[in-house]
Amino acid sequence: MINAQDQHLKQAEKDGDVAHQPARGEMKKRWRHPKKSLGWYRDMRQAFADLPEE
Repeated sequence: MINAQDQHLKQAEKDGDVAHQPARGEMKKRWRHPKKSLGWYRDMRQAFADLPEE
């Protein structure tokens, strides 16, 4: 899921989508400080796992 999000944000930035720029900036910060960001990644992974299956 995280890789898909990263790819989506990269493509949105490449396409000039300004609505995605804040999220892309946050993603870039996480990559610069991976140890600090582990909590965010764990939270996202858990949130995804908690989604109901359709």
